Amino acid sequence: MLDEADTRVHEGRALVACGECEAGRSDSETPLELRQDLGAALASGRTAEIFAWGEGRVIKRFRHWVRPEDVLAEMAHCKTVADLGLPVPKVRGLVELGGALAIVFERIDGGTTVEASAGKPLRYTRLGKGLGELHATLHATPVRETMSLPDQRHRLREKIEQAGSLSESMCLPLVARLDSLPSGDRVCHGDFHPENVLRSTDGRAVIIDWIDATIGDPLADVARTVVLIEGGPLPDRWIDRVRIRRRRSAFLKAYLRTYFRRSGRRRDHLRPWIPVVAAARLSEVEGADAVAVLDYLARVM
Repeated sequence: MLDEADTRVHEGRALVACGECEAGRSDSETPLELRQDLGAALASGRTAEIFAWGEGRVIKRFRHWVRPEDVLAEMAHCKTVADLGLPVPKVRGLVELGGALAIVFERIDGGTTVEASAGKPLRYTRLGKGLGELHATLHATPVRETMSLPDQRHRLREKIEQAGSLSESMCLPLVARLDSLPSGDRVCHGDFHPENVLRSTDGRAVIIDWIDATIGDPLADVARTVVLIEGGPLPDRWIDRVRIRRRRSAFLKAYLRTYFRRSGRRRDHLRPWIPVVAAARLSEVEGADAVAVLDYLARVM
């Protein structure tokens, strides 16, 4: 982070495809080319890879270990937040490739906000300000009573209990702390960071990767951003560590200052969420990443 997007395809045909899902309309029997050779990935992450898919579209192909219900959940979450007018890619359909599910999205030409700042340290302050404004706007969006998104506290509790690197003596107090924190009633992205915000060629900011979206307390969502930035591993060379720390510091100072100014929320209410969200993060990482998060958790407890 700051250190260097129920249908099946059978024999090349999609049984169902969402042509304009944001408008609630579906096209049946839409043929799609079944491509065995997708070429080089446009982007790659922990749960999925992004590939070009015809004119003006991409596919997000999930890793084989990602549960189908989670893929369908992300598709539903994108539709839900798009209905609120939030800046998300339009969903075009769902396909299966080599046993792995893939969501078809509109293609956003441009790059991530962090790519736009690469190699330009002074721009990390501007990056933090822009994401602070965008996150505050997201949390200011009114939620409709008919919305169906998971409960944030339930999701966090589930992740904390699944974190194998947490001892019982650490897990129980963290769950108790979670239960004492406010539940909230706002849409929360669940993984809001610079690589999940695209900047299109026409200047639009588009938020991607909604698989962890919930209804909950916005400050838990802000805490997730802080944990991802502060709790990531650092390179071995001291000069690289210094450089990365400076970038992270510049980003977070601008991000938090802008977010709290725009949202009107109290900054002192953020701190109790940090260890809870860091503990939940442990369910997602292993190796050097897990060590870094454990070290971070020890510092913020």
